[in-house]
Amino acid sequence: MGDAAAVGRWFRNRGSIPGLALVSPARRAVQTWEIAAREMGAALPARFEPDLYGAEVSNLLHLVRSLPPEFTSAIVVGHNPSLSELIGEDLATCALARLELPEWAALNPDPRNVKVRKIRGDDDGE
Repeated sequence: MGDAAAVGRWFRNRGSIPGLALVSPARRAVQTWEIAAREMGAALPARFEPDLYGAEVSNLLHLVRSLPPEFTSAIVVGHNPSLSELIGEDLATCALARLELPEWAALNPDPRNVKVRKIRGDDDGE
C-alpha cells in the first residue's frame, strides 16, 4: 500500500486536497482511500459508491457528471478497466489522472481533455 501513501503525499505536498472522494466499497479500494486520506492530512467527505465496483464507463460518467457544483475537485478511487477506458489511457495501480473541466457535466470519455500523472511507490515528484 506504499502507492496509496505516495498518492496522499502527492496531494499534501502540492497543497491540492480534493473536495470530495468517490470511493468503491470494495475492501481494497476502501483501504487504499484510508491510507491516501491519512497521508493527505486533511479531513474530506467520502461517498462510498456501490456503482464504482465493476462500473461501466457510462456509470462513471453519471457519477461524476452529477457531482454538486460546490465541489470544485474530487478524487475517484475505483477500478480498471473502466477508469482507463474513461480517459483513454492505461492506468496502473494508484495512478492519478487529472481532469480539468469547466463543470462536472462537461466530462466526456475523450483523452484529449485529460492530463495523466502516474504515482508509484515513493515517487512524489514531478
